[in-house]
Amino acid sequence: MKLSDLDLLIDSGSKIICVNAPIQERITVLTHIYYQCAAHKNLPLYLWNEGWGYFNQVKCDLSSTIIFSSVENSLQSENGTIFTAFDFLLKSESDGIYILENLPSLISTSFKQYCSCNSTKIVSHLINLHEYLKNSNQSKYLVILATEDIELPQSLSSLIPTLSTPLPSIDEIHDIITQSLQKLIGKSSTKLNVSNFVNIV
Repeated sequence: MKLSDLDLLIDSGSKIICVNAPIQERITVLTHIYYQCAAHKNLPLYLWNEGWGYFNQVKCDLSSTIIFSSVENSLQSENGTIFTAFDFLLKSESDGIYILENLPSLISTSFKQYCSCNSTKIVSHLINLHEYLKNSNQSKYLVILATEDIELPQSLSSLIPTLSTPLPSIDEIHDIITQSLQKLIGKSSTKLNVSNFVNIV
């Protein structure tokens, strides 16, 4: 399944969805989720990652530039752990689409470097959150954004559908460059060897 299916999955009742995307596509994915899901459903969009340790609201300006703004909430402490984020998701009454970035990496790192108890605890929290959101009347959705090509553990993959956003193929890059050049310089762009641009990319 592709990223374009995200809104369809949400409409069909999926409350937690995983999106696999290369780090180069991170902003593209956030922009897509903002316009095609959050704005379309009139829901706020929030992003948590380990670097911040708290949820930031995600918005796009008129030029589709991503803007992050911190969310002040008594339930949310700064520099919190993933477990603080889980608690926030369970206790917050705010509707919205919440993104947890690189959660599969946290599960994998906990398992390899520290102890499997943290990994098991994260998985258990996700299972509990899945049940909570499924039975909730709130318009609250969780997107797990994985940018490091790490899959969810098998125990979660049966509960959480996964969408993929691969990098564009050579043919897709060729088409994008051709269309862009035609808009910029018109018919004379057909005389250019577009493959030279493709190879640079």
